[in-house]
Amino acid sequence: MKKIIISVFSVLFFILGNAQSDSKMHEVMQVHDQIMEKDMIKSVKLISKLKKASKENNSDTRFNEAISKLKIANQKMVNWMQGFGQKFTYAEMHEKTQLSSKKQQWIKEEEISLHEMKSSIEEAIANAEKLLAEPEK
Repeated sequence: MKKIIISVFSVLFFILGNAQSDSKMHEVMQVHDQIMEKDMIKSVKLISKLKKASKENNSDTRFNEAISKLKIANQKMVNWMQGFGQKFTYAEMHEKTQLSSKKQQWIKEEEISLHEMKSSIEEAIANAEKLLAEPEK
């Protein structure tokens, strides 16, 4: 009887562990999608506006610095996606297969990295928007 109870609990813990990694993958993919749909599009539009403003303001270095920060943030996203795609299969990303214990750890690390990158992108966007909102000098 003891063995049966231990076996049942072992199976439950295994299932719960996999469910947590699946939900973690889902969370990571949702944040990724949000960044791609909202922040990256906004970033590209801001770069265009900053280039125009730079020309109108005799290549003011503040505009060029803001452009550079946005491009760096965008490149971080591209690099993150490439690295993520090398670690996880399409089926894992779309929760069609279970993650190994190693990949369960990786997804936690990727989530931290993704949130740091998201903050970097949001900071660059806020900086660009603030600069564009300033009255011309």
